[in-house]
Amino acid sequence: MKQNSRPPDAHYISFNKDWGFGGDDELEPEELGKVVKDLIKRSDLQNYDIVVNKDEEGYRNQGVYIYKDDEVHPLALYPDDYGNLPEWVKIRKEDCGHSYFSDGLIDHNEYVPFQTNDWKVGKCYVDDKEIKPFKFPFKSIKVKIELHRPKDGAKASVPCDVMISAPWLGGPTEDALLKTHKEHNNLVSNDLIYENGNKLRIEYTYSKDVVGNPVPWSYGEFILLEPLKSQSKEVNIPKNIIKKATERVKEKMKLLLESRKTVYFESIGPCNLDFIRLPTMWNGKIRYDIYTVIPLESGRKSGRKSTRKSTRKSARKSTRKSARKSPRNGQ
Repeated sequence: MKQNSRPPDAHYISFNKDWGFGGDDELEPEELGKVVKDLIKRSDLQNYDIVVNKDEEGYRNQGVYIYKDDEVHPLALYPDDYGNLPEWVKIRKEDCGHSYFSDGLIDHNEYVPFQTNDWKVGKCYVDDKEIKPFKFPFKSIKVKIELHRPKDGAKASVPCDVMISAPWLGGPTEDALLKTHKEHNNLVSNDLIYENGNKLRIEYTYSKDVVGNPVPWSYGEFILLEPLKSQSKEVNIPKNIIKKATERVKEKMKLLLESRKTVYFESIGPCNLDFIRLPTMWNGKIRYDIYTVIPLESGRKSGRKSTRKSTRKSARKSTRKSARKSPRNGQ
């Protein structure tokens, strides 16, 4: 039997999946495999192909099965109870399983299973377009991390959300859980809680359109409230903060792979996976609803450091210039 020599295909046939005509007990995968193979003897059947029973075919993934090692299995019901790829499916190196969805073999979801023992954490980086100044308590950036499968060289890219925080503008100082989000009269209020139980409220507004109507927060620009808005300067994201963000993402991705036998990612393109919320150890338990926060140093503190550095540099330059201008050996 061929093993993933081509992209998965769908085979449309009619068969009775029950014992006898109109029976209530469904055939086991091995028995169902024998039935299916007899019906599609001439087809190029390979492991992880889709088999569609035309007698059952209907809403979403109804009547859709998957073939492996002479057996025909129903789709798994987690994480999508309408049916998704079982966790034992070996996704292809060429597209990491995306052709199941681009070719219309699986409907309603685009979940691909990653057997965590097969995958390792690779390069982690941030695109330049993400590193822009901001004037707000925080800025969410996408940190991309590569996963690679050593046995065949497969690679996949996963973007992960990280919150770069400016605490002096009201941002969080450590990883936090969003408890409530409220909006009223163009005013937004987010209540966050830290692992130790301490709370933080972030309040802000958002931009308006040309006639003065509020732009929905998911599309508009977040804006500081006064007096911070007029008194604050834009915040730059230095390289050391980007390094911290990539290191945290690597740590959390390793925790994800170590804590689960199989992880389902959502495919958005060949070997490109949708962003996820990474796991966080929170009061002794792993949680997936925690914001990963990298706090910046205080803008005023950084400013003083910068000033002191400039002063020292100027002093050294002045001393060197004086030394060069001074006469040597009494001449």
